[in-house]
Amino acid sequence: MKVRIKNNTVRFRLDQIDVENIKHNGFCEEVSQILDQKLVFSIKNGENKPNNVQLSPFRLETTVPEDSIIPVLDGSQTGITFTLPNPDGTMLTIMIERDFKCLVPRGEEDEHAFENPLAGSGSC
Repeated sequence: MKVRIKNNTVRFRLDQIDVENIKHNGFCEEVSQILDQKLVFSIKNGENKPNNVQLSPFRLETTVPEDSIIPVLDGSQTGITFTLPNPDGTMLTIMIERDFKCLVPRGEEDEHAFENPLAGSGSC
């Protein structure tokens, strides 16, 4: 899983392993060791629970209802987006997307990324 945070938007990009983990285990997570702490980002299949985000020290847990996440898991949609209100009146945007291989090699690891639908089309 790749995680990108900019302002009030958190973007999760799921590779093939992440998708399989959600399908079979109900969740996926990315753990980064930073000095003596672990920073954890997770996405959970919430079955019938509403979209939710919980933030605790060193952990961001995102729960998505099954009917919303299934199209991303089965490939019928490349991603979903939802918003939640912050206590200060601003909005938090969560984006969950399939991670596609880059069309132009950049040196980043794409080993488990999905094949890019534009590959071979001559388009960038």
